[in-house]
Order: sequence, then structure tokens, then C-alpha cells
Amino acid sequence: MDTLLNLIKNKKEYKDLETPIINIFFYVNQLELERRSFDNVIDKLRGDKHRAIKRARKSEEQNEKIRKQNKSLNL
Repeated sequence: MDTLLNLIKNKKEYKDLETPIINIFFYVNQLELERRSFDNVIDKLRGDKHRAIKRARKSEEQNEKIRKQNKSLNL
């Protein structure tokens, strides 16, 4: 970015491009930040989902063990 602005500042014929290039830079930077935030949210939600699945599987295993114990005591 600095190199591009220095090239533009040194040439008067490109002086009109300085403001639009700065605006484009800030726009792209904002898009990158939004994308990074989106990716972070998706990662967090995936992690939450996987933890919930693990908890559910563990609970099902424990329930199955308890059922087997109850079944063996009833005989």
C-alpha cells in the first residue's frame, strides 16, 4: 500500500487515484475483518456442536450401562 501511494504521489498525473485507492484499501480491509469474524463464529459453533455430540454419546453409553445393570439385577 505504501509503495503504491508513493508511486502515485510522485507522479502528478496519478494524483487523482490517491483517494480511490485509499478507499479501496479500507473497503478490502473491512471485508477481510468481516470474513475473519465470520470464520471465528463458524469455528466456535462447530466446536460447540462437536462437544454437544460427544456429551450426547457419552450419556447414551452411560444409559446403556445402567440399563444392562438394571436388567441383570432384575433376573
